[in-house]
Amino acid sequence: MKAITIRRTALLAALIIGVAFCLCIYSDCQTAFAQRGTVPMFFSEGYAGGTYLETQTEEIGYEYKTEEKQSLGSSFPDYFNTSSQLTNSCANVAGANVIGYFDRDYVNLIPDYTPGRARGDSYSYYPMSVELEKKQAVIDELYTLMGTNAIESGTSYDQYKAGFDAYVAAQGYTAVHSSVMSGGNLNLNAVSESIAAGRPVILFLSGYNLASLSSKNGKDVYIKMIYGGNHMVVVYEINTLRYYNAADQLIAERTIMQVATGFNDVKGFYIVDNNGLVINAEAVGIN
Repeated sequence: MKAITIRRTALLAALIIGVAFCLCIYSDCQTAFAQRGTVPMFFSEGYAGGTYLETQTEEIGYEYKTEEKQSLGSSFPDYFNTSSQLTNSCANVAGANVIGYFDRDYVNLIPDYTPGRARGDSYSYYPMSVELEKKQAVIDELYTLMGTNAIESGTSYDQYKAGFDAYVAAQGYTAVHSSVMSGGNLNLNAVSESIAAGRPVILFLSGYNLASLSSKNGKDVYIKMIYGGNHMVVVYEINTLRYYNAADQLIAERTIMQVATGFNDVKGFYIVDNNGLVINAEAVGIN
């Protein structure tokens, strides 16, 4: 009888340990999937701007390099939040930057405002400081329409899309969203085609970099600010740089995207496949 009791106790302990182990594995899988971005249902944290972690430097020496570039133009809106009442506002600012871009052709997306001026064959968008209150009013309105911080910190993709569409519809237009993802990955050809067609691309990032580039004496130096957390930026230029040695062999390749960062004090471009993940990406148009 005593032996049976001991065996039952051992069996019960084994079952408890097994259940606990399975729960731990499940939890770890959730974390891993969220990190890899392969199972969207596990990705629940809102887009809130992220947190600076560190700065990294990368140097590439080369004999010569080529560039393959597609751009919306030399200028793009670069708005940022100026209200201390709004927090985790990157989705609102990203939406405002897209609205500011299209306000050039679709008047009164920003009421009673002209977003920039033509200079020969180019167009220059005014900085945030020009009629700041009108740009901030757009950010404020998107903050409300997107329900930022209402469910979780920041703004989910669904909240962003619903709020952006509602704002555009209220001005008498229709927003059009087109995915530039393929098989769960960013499709660089689709990004380039969208930019060529005059449609900016929004990146939904989990972990990311914002970088600068300097070139001197056959060497390119990338200074990369690395961030954790989730953020949204707007792409207005894509450029693929290929580096070759004296034997005409490809030694390195980098695809960089000029972006409206959503920050006042940090500007730069995003390096593809360099820290973090692209959770989603879509081109935006307005009709």
